[in-house]
Amino acid sequence: DIIDTEDLPTEYGSPIYKGHRPRADAACVALLRQAGCLILGKTVTTEFANNHPSPTRNPHDPAHTPGGSSSGSAAAVADRMVPLALGTQTGGSVIRPAAYCGAFAVKPSFGSINRQGTKFVAESLDTIGIFGRTAEDLALALEVLSGRPAPDFASFTGKPRIGLCRTPRWQNADALTQANLEQAARRLAKAGATMTDFELPPGSDQLFDRHSLIMGFESARALAWEYLNFPEQISKSLKPRLDEGWQVTRADYDAMRETARQCRRALAEAMRSVDFL
Repeated sequence: DIIDTEDLPTEYGSPIYKGHRPRADAACVALLRQAGCLILGKTVTTEFANNHPSPTRNPHDPAHTPGGSSSGSAAAVADRMVPLALGTQTGGSVIRPAAYCGAFAVKPSFGSINRQGTKFVAESLDTIGIFGRTAEDLALALEVLSGRPAPDFASFTGKPRIGLCRTPRWQNADALTQANLEQAARRLAKAGATMTDFELPPGSDQLFDRHSLIMGFESARALAWEYLNFPEQISKSLKPRLDEGWQVTRADYDAMRETARQCRRALAEAMRSVDFL
């Protein structure tokens, strides 16, 4: 619901935009229509794809959250309402709800899918992602949306080189999560994969600690009009985050962006030794 559609309301998960009808489709919607896809409807997002809970429930257990912010997209695919759905990710808003609901999903590289017509949350972090029922469906949809040919899964030969990355936040995961990941690594090795331990580049711990600095700075400015004109219609969970975002200095923001760039360059180099993590 933060992706514009010409023939359906787009309300960005906010009462500020109740009944809003865009004039045009977002680029990703137009590309899907051009490829012959049917747009069956809009799915719920959290408020401006942030953290205020949506009314969507997890299809496996209504007492559980489907995850945010692309709540409705993950739940719709997991509940087999649709074979494919679009979502957006600024922190974990595609891969998290997919994991919570048990759907396949891809958060592609920055710039893979044109974001025209998508309501910005954080311009340097926002990415359009896809939910599906199979990896092959995701690859086909990504080919339509990015123009890059889908991989030929059947032609792959050889042993995949897989890195087991425990991340600087490994100690924060509970014992069941740690055991699940370790078991997955053992199963992959038993199936013939070459497994190696993989460390994220130095400084990566800051990406966990200070992601909110970049997102806060950019979100406050992306929602400046709403913040200044309709503060009473912004949720009590989002308003303080925007307040904090306005307090971030440009110097701190630029410094963290440079740290992120350095980590990305170092990660790209380190990834030469593995096929995936």
